[in-house]
Amino acid sequence: MEILPEDKNIVAVIIAIEDYRFAGKDGGISSVKFAKNDATKFKELLIDHFGATEDNITLWIDEQATKTALEQELPYIVRQLSPSDKFIFYYAGHGFYNNDSNRLTVWDSHTSNLFGTSVSIDEVLLTPLSKSTCDNKLIFLDACSTFISNSLGSRDLISSMDTDEFEEFGNSSNYNAIFCSCSPGEKSFPNDTLKHGIWTWHLLEALRGNAPLATFKDEFITDTSLQNYLRKSSS
Repeated sequence: MEILPEDKNIVAVIIAIEDYRFAGKDGGISSVKFAKNDATKFKELLIDHFGATEDNITLWIDEQATKTALEQELPYIVRQLSPSDKFIFYYAGHGFYNNDSNRLTVWDSHTSNLFGTSVSIDEVLLTPLSKSTCDNKLIFLDACSTFISNSLGSRDLISSMDTDEFEEFGNSSNYNAIFCSCSPGEKSFPNDTLKHGIWTWHLLEALRGNAPLATFKDEFITDTSLQNYLRKSSS
């Protein structure tokens, strides 16, 4: 599958949580360095390189990325998609697996009730997308659980995201693809020189056409060629 076909109208939701509401306090979640820059550069990429319009891009950064926004607004946006749309979702922040679900933290997530103050990826995104008439969907998750689990007590058992749920989504259509920065046990690190998360920086370079190893037959980027490139370049 070619990642961004030119005959589709791009609709995107971009989320970045760099400074969590309770960061630095007891029970707070640590900041995600350069998440804001990752998100803004991803938005610029969609506009400058792929013809997306400002009106079709929803950008939530920090306090805009609330539980209500992800649980109510995100499914609403998905319900408005049409067959002519290409839907792109990008998230930079902390994610984890707990109680049989992959979850994303929101701006005011708190480790004292991490499950209750986070959102289920399946409920807010995957299930709504499965019911949508849009058949062309890309999901990019630059998130891992390591920096949350380091601050939790032993009773709070969380782990890296479970890939089975993502594989099911990818296999449900030839035009679905999901890219995740962290396989189980891996970490997603920022880079002070690049001022980006390493994974997102490589993603941006590939989509800008600056990474020949991410292309298929030196012509275009496919889901497989991009997956392989990100796995090798970010490891």
